[in-house]
Amino acid sequence: MLFIWACYLLRLSHDYFVDGIEGADYSMQYFIAGSVLPALALWKSDTFDQSRYAWAGFMTCSLGCAMSLVGDWLGAFGYSELTSTTGRLSTESLNPISLGHLAASGILCGAVLCEASTRRLRALLVFVMAGLLLVLLQTGSKGPAVALIFALAIWAVRRGHLIKILLVSVPIALLLSTFNELPLLSRISGAEEDLSTLERVVLLNDSLQQIVASPWVGSSSVELKSGHYPHNVFVEAAMALGIPLASMFVLIVSRGAMVGWHLIGTRSNLLGMLFVQSLIISVTSGSLYGSTLLWLCLILMFGMRTSLSTKNDRSLGDAAS
Repeated sequence: MLFIWACYLLRLSHDYFVDGIEGADYSMQYFIAGSVLPALALWKSDTFDQSRYAWAGFMTCSLGCAMSLVGDWLGAFGYSELTSTTGRLSTESLNPISLGHLAASGILCGAVLCEASTRRLRALLVFVMAGLLLVLLQTGSKGPAVALIFALAIWAVRRGHLIKILLVSVPIALLLSTFNELPLLSRISGAEEDLSTLERVVLLNDSLQQIVASPWVGSSSVELKSGHYPHNVFVEAAMALGIPLASMFVLIVSRGAMVGWHLIGTRSNLLGMLFVQSLIISVTSGSLYGSTLLWLCLILMFGMRTSLSTKNDRSLGDAAS
């Protein structure tokens, strides 16, 4: 993983200093700054505390979403072109996709906290999670909604909560279907005419052609016709680093998916759920330089799995003695 980081940093440096690609300086600065959290996680993975992490994540996501709702209502964030033209909840600092994923992460943290909470606390958590769901619907972002559904579905199956989830989600879905003015429902019903979806298809097609033109060492961190990253980290990895390094990246993520599947079936399930969310982000709208959550989950999951294996080996050794 660190080797891939080093190669990707070299690619961004080449794009900025040699090719002079517009926006490469921002991508490089963001990647360096965003790598701090995963790098720190390398030293802290063996002391991961799920309860504390879940509470911190839930409070942070709830506060951020509440500020966005209140700020939008009061007009505190100023003019937001996307909100005025599409009706999707957005600010100058947080686009609707980022805000949607913030709400989805809060719901996942809340779901984990509900497992070990009293009835009163669980009722309070569900109330706040309903507010987070409202924020997600107001953003009109399909990617966060898909990530939330997949993560909760896997969690429900692995933890035996499928019936409970259906009893809660079906009435909510029926209720929401009556509100046609919600941005997310409007975008889903008009998916065939959604310009952003059509633009993504064209961008991916051009990116694949760019990979074919330079398959071994890559060509650029962005698709050269549009100047945008392809919104899919696997396509971007092949485009920026070449197919051999992209294959290594796929193997790392595949291993992470196996570990995440195992963890979701245990009491240490939050990282696995957040990994599912980060993976959906990465294949629907993500970039390698901005995939901080993906890198963070991978490192913590690998560290936790190694720590659990070491403890089990020590226990077996003590028992044998």
